[in-house]
Amino acid sequence: MINTIICFSFKTFNNGLKINKSKSGTTGSDQIAFYLKNIPVLFFFTGAHSDYHKPTDDADKINFVSETKIIGFAKNLLKTIVNTDSLKKFPFSKTKDIASGKRPSMMVTLGVVPDFSFEGKGMKIAGVTDEKPASIAGMLAGDIVLKIGNFEIADMASYMKALGNFKKSDKTSVVIKRGEEIITKDVQF
Repeated sequence: MINTIICFSFKTFNNGLKINKSKSGTTGSDQIAFYLKNIPVLFFFTGAHSDYHKPTDDADKINFVSETKIIGFAKNLLKTIVNTDSLKKFPFSKTKDIASGKRPSMMVTLGVVPDFSFEGKGMKIAGVTDEKPASIAGMLAGDIVLKIGNFEIADMASYMKALGNFKKSDKTSVVIKRGEEIITKDVQF
């Protein structure tokens, strides 16, 4: 049974396909709508950049080389599935983090772009949005969020769940790892 979401990502510094398996079915991207309807999903990602999810995120930011590789891989994967009749056997199972089928409710944001290809403990920041709590607190791309308030961050699901415990104007601390250094930042949502 498939009990993980598989994140396919290309890094510009790596010509190969990097496959990450996540225990969370609710990483915050477009595939979640299908996951919540019990449809198996794969998440393909070419990586974030400084204008990701900003009005300045335009066609010149598209990683066409990696996008071409992803499309080729997806095409071959779909051919294999269809030709082996395994599409009918492609099972779905809920992941550990959300058995209820509901996405965590969040009233606040740190204003960061997560690195969906990160495999370690915590939530790695791929980008920081100007004038949002993380930016104001001095967080940087590459920082890894380990704790928000009293909530340990193990992965994307626990990050989203932790944010669901705060409301606008709340103040808390965020523990991050920057290189080998552990730093505590104060934030206000």
